[in-house]
Amino acid sequence: MADHMTCPYCGKRLQDGEVICPVCGTEVVTVPEYHSVEVMLERQNLRTLKQQEAEQINLEKKKKRIQENQLQKKRRRRRRLIASLFLVVLTAVLILTAVRCYIDSRHAGSFDYQYSRAQELFSEGSMAEAELCIRQALTLDGSSIAAKRLYAQILTAESKTDDAAAVYRELISREKNLDDYRTLIAIYDKKGNTAAIQELLKTAPASVRKIFYAYLPVTPVFVTPEGNYDSPVSVTIRAGEHDTIRYTLDGSDPDENSPVYEAALTLGEGRTEIRAAAFSEKGVQSQVMIAVYNINLSQPATPVIEQESGEYRSGSTISVRVPEDCTAYYAFDETPDENSTRYTGPVAMPEGTHIFSVILVNQYGKHSAPASETYIVQP
Repeated sequence: MADHMTCPYCGKRLQDGEVICPVCGTEVVTVPEYHSVEVMLERQNLRTLKQQEAEQINLEKKKKRIQENQLQKKRRRRRRLIASLFLVVLTAVLILTAVRCYIDSRHAGSFDYQYSRAQELFSEGSMAEAELCIRQALTLDGSSIAAKRLYAQILTAESKTDDAAAVYRELISREKNLDDYRTLIAIYDKKGNTAAIQELLKTAPASVRKIFYAYLPVTPVFVTPEGNYDSPVSVTIRAGEHDTIRYTLDGSDPDENSPVYEAALTLGEGRTEIRAAAFSEKGVQSQVMIAVYNINLSQPATPVIEQESGEYRSGSTISVRVPEDCTAYYAFDETPDENSTRYTGPVAMPEGTHIFSVILVNQYGKHSAPASETYIVQP
């Protein structure tokens, strides 16, 4: 049995027919034992080169491991430094907090301190903390208007508008301060609660009411008294200087779409119900006022014919008494109306027997009962 060959570089035993070492990859050349010295030297040089390459690779791997170790050490040092800084900051925060707690505990019973602290926190925007401090201050001195006002401001900033409104109402009941009125009215206005604004301004000073007149429409007043009239009536209505009056004549309440009152309303015969309301510049509506007018136009008296019925000579005339506010219309042998002949002076009596009739029409178009006389005129 033939002897197995071995790798001349690493000494790995090779199988029959293998010419490449499966371990180091060295090509194995089978030569007889009588190869020349040159061949042996060449093989030796090849092994040396491969050894050098392997050593270089190992050296590079070692350098890389060293660099990685140094980088990891730097990272560990950085993490330790960050952790140390964090501990320092945390310790400082804890110390400051402890100092603050100590100070707060010492000043828990001081109104001045709690009020000042609330002001500081309010200016910094720390509303929740500011509210706690101002509540403590008010517990110590609930009569302080300044503290109450700051409390209301903090509640407003926190959008606790209902609570803020209650505090402002209390402030206004104690001190009629214009700024408190402004802020509270702004809260109500934002909610669209004009009824609350009007209720608030009922007891406000005249100077405040004058500023917020846009929320206070003046209830309309009928200058012309309602009632019964025997002639046409011009109705005058008044309200506030800055208000717009709207009215209706159909019995419905006026609204923002109703006609605008601009001049006196002239009413004719019959019953007329006027409903009026004032609207402020902000569209706030006043109470609706109602006035009823009954107009019954009087009928003119029966006209007076100066010549009584009877016989007259040819050329006689007929005279009628006409009041200043009336017009007379006459006709012969028929009942006159406004289309008949207008009486402007004495009328000649026609020959024969004729009935003269006349009526009066006043300035309102009302007719009187006709008056008649019969005249007999011979040629």
